[in-house]
Amino acid sequence: MEYIQIGQFLQKFEVVLSDDKAKKILVQKILKNNINFDIDLNNIKIKDGVVSILGSGTLKNEIFLKKEKIEKMINEGTSNLRSIR
Repeated sequence: MEYIQIGQFLQKFEVVLSDDKAKKILVQKILKNNINFDIDLNNIKIKDGVVSILGSGTLKNEIFLKKEKIEKMINEGTSNLRSIR
């Protein structure tokens, strides 16, 4: 009986992890469509509604130039993300 309860408890974390991965995939697709650069999911960090991109200065400049458009598209896809850096 205890194993079922533990399994149900662990399912909560699975939903949270898959939701975070879904947000990263959304951000990845939006960036791919806007700046024509494929970013690895490991280089996308989300904390407190802020998306941080790890990458070169050139990549960050491209994102900065189209920041408003990218943020608008991200906000249309999910309401939990506020901005991108």
